[in-house]
Amino acid sequence: MLTFSPRYEVTDNKKEVRIAVDVPGVKPDNMKVELENEGRVVHMCGDRKIKTDERYEEFRFDKRFTLGKDLDTSKLTAHLSDGVLVLTAPKKEKLPPTKQKIAIVQGEAPALEMEVEKEVEEKKE
Repeated sequence: MLTFSPRYEVTDNKKEVRIAVDVPGVKPDNMKVELENEGRVVHMCGDRKIKTDERYEEFRFDKRFTLGKDLDTSKLTAHLSDGVLVLTAPKKEKLPPTKQKIAIVQGEAPALEMEVEKEVEEKKE
C-alpha cells in the first residue's frame, strides 16, 4: 500500500473558511471525515485502488487540519465533485463586547465548603 499527500487549498473570507482537497479517484464510501479535539481539528482519510498491468495498487491518504476557534464547526459541510472534496465551515457571528456591572456586597465573603478546602490541600501535597 502506498501513501499520498493530497494537494489542498485553504481560502478564507469574512463569512467562512473553505478547504479544497484533491482526491481524484477516491469514492465517498472510501473516505472518512471527522472532527477531533472538541471540533478544533478536522481529520480526513481514505484510499483508492488503481489497476496497473495485471494488479491493483492501493493508495492511502491521511490529513489533519487545525481549525480556528472563530469557526462554527457544528455546521461544517463536505461536498465531493470532480475529484475535489470541499469542506466549508462558517465563521461564528461576532458579538459586540458587553459590559456588566457587578454589585459589591458589604461584609465577609461566604466560607468555602469543606470539600473544596480538602481538594486545595491535596493539590499542595
